[in-house]
Amino acid sequence: ERETTKDLPAAKAAFEESLKLRPDYYSPMFNLAVLYREKGDTRAAEQWFFRSLAVLKGDPSVAVAGWAREYVKAGRAAAARAMLDRAFAVYPDSEPIAREKARLLYRSKDCRGAVAAMARFEAGTRDLESINDLVLFQTCLENREAVEKLLERSLALKPDQPEVARLLEVDRKSTRLN
Repeated sequence: ERETTKDLPAAKAAFEESLKLRPDYYSPMFNLAVLYREKGDTRAAEQWFFRSLAVLKGDPSVAVAGWAREYVKAGRAAAARAMLDRAFAVYPDSEPIAREKARLLYRSKDCRGAVAAMARFEAGTRDLESINDLVLFQTCLENREAVEKLLERSLALKPDQPEVARLLEVDRKSTRLN
């Protein structure tokens, strides 16, 4: 109903009926979230979105990142940031959610905020995406020492990264020139 006929009231009724039959069913909760987002009701959309994540019992990071990117695509970066802040508060141990938040901050030219969002994970992460993103954030802050250490960690975890090796060499050369 929501997708084919665009009958949002009928879709809402169907999702609500589904929840009467099975109150802990992820799919209708998530679909209600999407329905409310399409209607522009951010508050209701996020309430249903986070309810759906709570019953999912899995890794919420893919859904959170997708939701944030939909906001960004719609030109609603502030809504994306608020949702990521909430997701980070609800899932403080989720490195992928922290990374998504950091990326959004970086794209809005808040390099310090991006580094701060990843600070909790920086020392112990073995995730190449996180490490390589931190390289970008620290480069933005012109923190050459941190950049070099992060590039070295990245290569120690996975030596076959020609671009990372090239960046490390460039960084070392520029350090020697200064």
